[in-house]
Amino acid sequence: MANQTKRVITKRFYLVLAILLATIALVAVLLLKGPSRAKIEDGSIAVERDVDVVLVRDEKVYNANNYASASFFVSEGEKVSQGTSIAQVYKWGFNEKLLTDLIDVQQKIQNKQENEIWADTVNADLNDYNSKISNTISEIAQVIQGKSDADLVTLERKLKELSEQKQTFLRKNVQANDELNALYAQEQQYLERLANWREEITAEDAGVISFYLDGLETQLTPYNLDTLTRKDIENAKKGVVTNTTSADSATKPLYRVINNFKWYCLIMVDSDKAIDELVEGGEVKMTFEGYYDRPYTAKVASIRVPEDGGKLYVLEMSEDVTPLLSVRTADAHLQVEYTGCKVPEKALFTQDNKQYVKLVQGNTATLVPVEVSIKTKDAAIVTSQDPQITLKAGMELQLR
Repeated sequence: MANQTKRVITKRFYLVLAILLATIALVAVLLLKGPSRAKIEDGSIAVERDVDVVLVRDEKVYNANNYASASFFVSEGEKVSQGTSIAQVYKWGFNEKLLTDLIDVQQKIQNKQENEIWADTVNADLNDYNSKISNTISEIAQVIQGKSDADLVTLERKLKELSEQKQTFLRKNVQANDELNALYAQEQQYLERLANWREEITAEDAGVISFYLDGLETQLTPYNLDTLTRKDIENAKKGVVTNTTSADSATKPLYRVINNFKWYCLIMVDSDKAIDELVEGGEVKMTFEGYYDRPYTAKVASIRVPEDGGKLYVLEMSEDVTPLLSVRTADAHLQVEYTGCKVPEKALFTQDNKQYVKLVQGNTATLVPVEVSIKTKDAAIVTSQDPQITLKAGMELQLR
C-alpha cells in the first residue's frame, strides 16, 4: 500500500483566509450601506486670473482757441465746480517778451516802493508778506529738486496770490512820487496789451479736472461701447489715435472734465479663450498693477462678440477713478467669488447634457436639475432649477 502524503496547514493559509473573509465582509457592508453621501454646505468658491484691460471714462474734452501757452490754476485730479477758473491761455502769436517786460516793470515798482520810499520804514504787515513769499519759494524749490511731493500748481497759485496781495498793500500804503506814477502808467499799458492776448478759461461743467490728454477720449466713450470693434480695442492698446485735430483748426484741446464715479474696463479675448466665470450682471473684484492696495468692485455690464471677432467683456465701475485718471491700458487681476449651496463635484450627475444632483430624503433619491455657477475638480456652487425644490445647507446628496 502506497504511503499517503499528509498536507500540513501553515500559518500563511490562515492569513490568506482571514484577508478573504474580511474583504467579503467589507463588500457586504458596503452593499448594505449603499452609495456614499454628502451634505450641502453654505460656502464659496473663488476664481482668479490676470487680464489686460482698456479703461473708458465718462469724460468730456473742452477746447480753447488756438493758444501758444497756458498757465493752470488748478491741479491735475482736482475736483472743480462749474465756472471755476482753471487756466489762462495766451493766443497763438503771443510774444512772451511782452510778459517779460511787464514783470520787469512790476519789479521796478516794488523796488521803488520797498527799497527807496519805504527804505527806513518797518512795517509788520510787509514783513509778514515777505516771509510768506520767501517760505513759498522755498517750498517750490523743494518740489523742483524732488525733495517734496507737495503739489506744484497749488504752490505756484499760492505764490501768485501772495505777490498780488503784497502789490495791493504797497500801492495802497506807499505815497507815490512822479517816478513811481510813471511806472504805474507803464505797467497799465502792458496790462492792457496783455489783455488782448490773454483769455481766462473756466470749467464748463463740474467734475474732476485733468490736463492729460491721450487723444482717445472721443474714440472710447460710454456711449459707443456697443459699437466698438476688436480693432478699436487693439488700437487703443497700441495708443493709435484715429480722431485727430487738423493742423489748421481754430481750436485745440485744453482740458477734460471727468465723472470720477462712472467708468468702464474693457477685456477683449479670443473666442476660444472665453472667461466663463464672467456672466452678465455678475460681480467681480479687481486690482490694477501699481495699485494693488486699492481694490475695486465691478459689475459685468455686457458680453458680446464684435463683428470682427473675439469676445468683449464690459465691466462697469462705480468707485473713484481718480488714482487711475491718466491710465488707459493696464494689467489687472480679477477675482470672482461664487457663494451659495456648495456641493462635492461627485454630487453632480449628467443626463441629456443637463446637470443634476440626487437629493436623498428617507430611502428615496430624487433627481433635481441644477444650475452650476462654478465648478472645480473638487466642488461646485449650484442652484435648484426645480421650482418645487429649494436646496439648502444640511440636505443630503448621493455621490457618484
